Amino acid sequence: MRFPITIEEDGGVYIASAPDLPGVYDQGDSIEEAVARLRDAAVVMIGEMIEDGDAIPDPSPVNSDRSILIPSLVWAKVLVYRAMRAKEWRRADLQRAMGVDKTVISRLLNVHHASRMDQIDQALAALGVDLDIRTAA
Repeated sequence: MRFPITIEEDGGVYIASAPDLPGVYDQGDSIEEAVARLRDAAVVMIGEMIEDGDAIPDPSPVNSDRSILIPSLVWAKVLVYRAMRAKEWRRADLQRAMGVDKTVISRLLNVHHASRMDQIDQALAALGVDLDIRTAA
């Protein structure tokens, strides 16, 4: 999933932000560094939004070459989280539905943990949701 970004130059420092993710911005000595740091900051913010129970927005359309790519696994975790919110399920509800230990659910919703896709599939199936993977140019 791609989020559009803005980049501004201020005294030789490049400041990048992701308008769809409030509070997500970072800087670097080059555009590339600012964008790389912004991507990391976006993943951290998405993780915090999941932890805080906040809604995670869809990105606005990307109308330029300026965007950041959220890793597929992170976005799959967002989809699990959104499905849980839609059903008003807590972590314990998903745990019971999947028949797994609470550690599995904790890791499944942790954007920094390298969960297996079969676990994502199992969680989405328990939530009654199918994962639809598409490519975009």
